[in-house]
Amino acid sequence: MKTPPLNVNGFSTVHRGLLFNQSYLKGKYESSKRWKNSKVVDVYKTDSKLYIGSLYLENRGDTAVSDIIVTDQFLYAIAGKKLIQYQLTEPLLKHLK
Repeated sequence: MKTPPLNVNGFSTVHRGLLFNQSYLKGKYESSKRWKNSKVVDVYKTDSKLYIGSLYLENRGDTAVSDIIVTDQFLYAIAGKKLIQYQLTEPLLKHLK
């Protein structure tokens, strides 16, 4: 193989039947500006592989999110030396098993 393989996914985590997966591929309808200033996390149901939606985790200055963990109410993200807490809302909560 002359070219290295294309990286499609970054960090990911699973919580109560949902896969939160950082995507390295820009979606067809996603804004280029938003893509450059955020990490995009796609959410899927693990049992049916159903796509639920995407979350945009904004960069903090020049620092991008490097990892996440999800609980029953929150998504926690690490960006540099910062821990950022995002509250999960009903569109996601209704899919938790």
